Amino acid sequence: MGNPRVGRPGLGECAHSCDDKATSVRLDPATEARLDRLASETGRTKAFYLRALIEQGLDDLEDAYLGAAAVERIRLGQERTYSLDALVAELGLDASDL
Repeated sequence: MGNPRVGRPGLGECAHSCDDKATSVRLDPATEARLDRLASETGRTKAFYLRALIEQGLDDLEDAYLGAAAVERIRLGQERTYSLDALVAELGLDASDL
């Protein structure tokens, strides 16, 4: 299986022209101070770090929540599953290569 991050921008980098939609979040004062310090001491913007956190965190949340939803659909019989043997046969692979 290939790396799902190949071709993606690095954390905090813009995927397009950086004219994406703006959003706002409320941070508690301690978190805001930590973010301010990080930005100040590294010379990067707070937006850079917020984008990085959201991108990385969103990947993790998608894995957790969308995966859990798929498991629930399987449990309820709403989604089909395939054995490894069936998949190997359907794709015409040689099981000894696995």
